[in-house]
Amino acid sequence: MRRMRMASASFRGKMKGHKELEELIAAESNMKQAWKEYIKCAEKVSECQRSFAETVVASQPRKRLQNLSQISDIATTRCKQLSSAMKDKREFYRILLSKERVVDTFNKDRAKQDKQLLQMQSKLSNRGSHRNNSDLQQAIQSIKNEIDVTKIQMQAIRDEINSVIDNQLQLVYSEFLREQRMIFNTMAVANSLMELYLRTDDETHVLQAQVALTQGDTSEEGQQLRRRASMSLSSSTQDQPPQYSLTPNPV
Repeated sequence: MRRMRMASASFRGKMKGHKELEELIAAESNMKQAWKEYIKCAEKVSECQRSFAETVVASQPRKRLQNLSQISDIATTRCKQLSSAMKDKREFYRILLSKERVVDTFNKDRAKQDKQLLQMQSKLSNRGSHRNNSDLQQAIQSIKNEIDVTKIQMQAIRDEINSVIDNQLQLVYSEFLREQRMIFNTMAVANSLMELYLRTDDETHVLQAQVALTQGDTSEEGQQLRRRASMSLSSSTQDQPPQYSLTPNPV
């Protein structure tokens, strides 16, 4: 499906003269769709994990699986917020492309007007000065006036395109990068806290992971949790024995 979408975009771009923009929009759509698929798969994993937990007899492993599923659900919900920023980024390029299409229309109109003007001027030249050419001269002036209007309209849409690029690009990408940073940072904090929970079975870390995911990393509490989780995980890692390896150490 992705290859078909890219190939289609490439074909349309070659036919209409906006290949790079068409392919960029298609790539943005692919990224948004892939992100939605990731969220869908993560939700399914969490659902299956909860079902499996019910079959586990030992209470402590069962509780761990249930807590992991709970945090996974919250994290997945948090990830959905990035989809909106992805959509805004794609829509920015679609708006840009639509304005480029308007420029294409003006270019076609201008080409027709230039052709008409050339034909009328040639006709006027062939007539000679002995005939009454006022009607033809008026038609030529009318075409010239239309060309002037088209030039003004083309410049206006070009200025609008430049304005969109100068102003909206920064806003759209800033929002996307901010949302992306917040999601990945909060997920990193939550993951660190859940690592601590798995090592200690202290469910306080589960509650802290919930706070980190729901409040984001901009709140003061979220920032404190991030620093605390990093320090605690570092200390816990130092206290742990080396991980068991199936590959024997060389003698």
